[in-house]
Amino acid sequence: MTDEGGSVDGALKAVRIRLCRIDEIELLAPIDLSANPLFARLGHPEFDSTPDESLPHELAVEAISEGRLLACDLVGPDGDCNLVGWLVMFDRPNGDTSIGQISVHADHMGHGYGRPLLLAAIDRCRRMKRRSIVLNTQSDVPWNRPWYERFGFVVVAPHEWDADMHETAQEQTKIGLDWATRVHMRLALEPGRSEHEWESPPL
Repeated sequence: MTDEGGSVDGALKAVRIRLCRIDEIELLAPIDLSANPLFARLGHPEFDSTPDESLPHELAVEAISEGRLLACDLVGPDGDCNLVGWLVMFDRPNGDTSIGQISVHADHMGHGYGRPLLLAAIDRCRRMKRRSIVLNTQSDVPWNRPWYERFGFVVVAPHEWDADMHETAQEQTKIGLDWATRVHMRLALEPGRSEHEWESPPL
């Protein structure tokens, strides 16, 4: 999946969504952690003390092998690529797919690069006839809950949480995240033809 991107350092870049490669796993955590200072400045210092490994290596390998870890490249006119974002999904037995993380490097936030990542994930779940997509996120950060709401995600009320949602909230609380300001969200899916495709990683 390739879309026209923005101008970076004066050069027009194209956005490419593809499957992540094994040799790129070490690049994922720095992209995710780059946004932590932004959360801290908005009143969430707990993000400065979260674990340095946002996606354990063994889970990343498994997700790559099953096509559940997407990468977002900026591709320059001369073909040079810069990995600026990623998204990982986990398929639940109940038919839901959980977005475990979607991250765009802080240097590239605000340019719309998260959108093609999320759309690719939604298309993949529709093709696989998943029931819905669930995730958890900050309710009080502009690029979190309000951003997902524009794609049709709705907040799941606490009395409607399933066992996995309760477990996620408990685990995140243990590592210091503030669940007074976090929410679970869900996007109900209707099976349909995919509108976007992404590329297999180069050999």
